[in-house]
Amino acid sequence: MDILKQEFLKKRQSLEQDVDGKKFFKHSEIEQKRLQRLNEEEKRESEAKALLKKQLEQDHQSKDTKSSSSDPNSNTDTSKSKPESSSSKSLVEE
Repeated sequence: MDILKQEFLKKRQSLEQDVDGKKFFKHSEIEQKRLQRLNEEEKRESEAKALLKKQLEQDHQSKDTKSSSSDPNSNTDTSKSKPESSSSKSLVEE
């Protein structure tokens, strides 16, 4: 029971700090606090999403640079296909 009383005391003290010792509240004050909490939560969520999006973009960019630098055949393949197409055009023209 002592533990339970201590928990209630802690809860009361934290509540007193949050509400400045008020016992009664206006509905408008309650609604204002609720909206403020919702706005703060939405702001945190949007910041978290923006951070996650930024990290994903950075990961994607780093993967792109790694894949282009680690695959030297990709550049030579395109150069090989160009002469072949030009030679086939010359055959058609003849």
